[in-house]
Amino acid sequence: MQEFAEKVQHLYEIDQEVVALAMAIMKADSGKFYSRDFLVLAALNRSRLNIHGFENLIELGNYFAAIPFVRMQLDSVFRLFATTLVHNPNELAEKILDGESLSKLKDRSGTKMRDAYLLSEFAKKEPWVKSVY
Repeated sequence: MQEFAEKVQHLYEIDQEVVALAMAIMKADSGKFYSRDFLVLAALNRSRLNIHGFENLIELGNYFAAIPFVRMQLDSVFRLFATTLVHNPNELAEKILDGESLSKLKDRSGTKMRDAYLLSEFAKKEPWVKSVY
């Protein structure tokens, strides 16, 4: 049970890191914002909400309902990761923020960035993600 409490405490620490990261982004480059910054800030906000929702459900013992929050968190990670697969990350961020479906957009090699593709590309760097996703 102590290990579980430590994991929950770690989520709290991650939440604090997310806040610090958002503040650093907002202060960077003398406060000038780029499309990718807005995408990252939206993902960080979603991350905080996911963490809070996950924690609340875990505290209630509703583990089954908490599971989708892990998937939503990974979806945010993949959106941000997609910006590393294109020539112009800010242009991709603009398209995403304008509501274009990421799965219809292509990376620098011309491959559509569908969930399965993003998962396989991200797994090259972080192999654990396949078993979690």
